[in-house]
Amino acid sequence: METLRKTFNLPVGYSGHEKSGWAVTLAAVTLGAVVIERHFTLDRTLPAGPRASLDVLAFTRLIANIHDMETAWVPGKKH
Repeated sequence: METLRKTFNLPVGYSGHEKSGWAVTLAAVTLGAVVIERHFTLDRTLPAGPRASLDVLAFTRLIANIHDMETAWVPGKKH
């Protein structure tokens, strides 16, 4: 991500396709991703649904975790 940001002098993002959890997505945020893309489904039990999709609860938790990280990650500020 740093290489892309420096090479192109543009904001970078992350397209997450983890099949379980969202740890890599959160890591991308800490590395400076300013756009996050994740697949969303209303029902993960559907046979044709993508395995990497997040349901409502998981998506809500991911957003809350990103907001928590943004609040905590202030350079030069002690918490």
